[in-house]
Amino acid sequence: IDLIDKYGLENIPMREFGRLDNSTGISRRMTCELFTTFLTGETYEEHGVEGLRRSEASSGSKLPDIGKVVPDKASATARNLLRKNDTIHGIYAALATSLSPKYNRDDIGCETFLQKIEASKPLFVPVWNPMFEWQCGLPDGGLKSGFTRDEVIERNRDYTEMRLEKFWSITHDFWDLVFLHMHDPDLQQDMGLEDLEDDYERLDKVAENVLEEFVDDWVILFMSDHGKIQDDHVQHNKNAFYSSNVDLFGDETPHIKDFHDKIIEINDKIKE
Repeated sequence: IDLIDKYGLENIPMREFGRLDNSTGISRRMTCELFTTFLTGETYEEHGVEGLRRSEASSGSKLPDIGKVVPDKASATARNLLRKNDTIHGIYAALATSLSPKYNRDDIGCETFLQKIEASKPLFVPVWNPMFEWQCGLPDGGLKSGFTRDEVIERNRDYTEMRLEKFWSITHDFWDLVFLHMHDPDLQQDMGLEDLEDDYERLDKVAENVLEEFVDDWVILFMSDHGKIQDDHVQHNKNAFYSSNVDLFGDETPHIKDFHDKIIEINDKIKE
């Protein structure tokens, strides 16, 4: 949220714009756990997804430690093969996904708002229907496969453009809820990119396009699951944000799990 202010972004901040509390009741502030908490309105104790990967779960987790089942070398070899041969993704999809230690929808122990709102269109949502490369550790695993940092970052930007093409191509009027996830500049800051201004401004332009297309007919929500990693913190920090074109929580600082009920409430009102 501080970088949004620093770079003077004009479109991501909307009618209600503020910080998001993603710490209360959270085991680890990592993508899979945070997204599942957002989707279900529950914490890891209820939905069963802890951290980012199964192998990072606590010893009390009911889920298996995939890292003990599949050697790291075998998993890395599969990722390297897939990364260098885009055309065979479909053939190796089932194998590579089974090698991945990240969580998937089968690990979620309760219902999500994607299930409760029948006409929902999720696009590349972590845990639920993530992009194949994300689930398999790509493109962030690219450095381990011999690619330079600049090549990995450029590939990630290409992935975002592909996701946006998919987003704009669907028939939006058919859906009650559309959920699009974009993975940058998350990966850019993971790669140690100090200046994120170009990436933030690029995504602010995306926000402008969304607002121009949908602001009159849709409730629009922009948000992050966490903020920029800081040197003195072992997990992703609390510097998350949310922004909406309608009033949602007023002066309160919402917890990430509060959005589940709010989304259901908004959908029910629209349906009345």
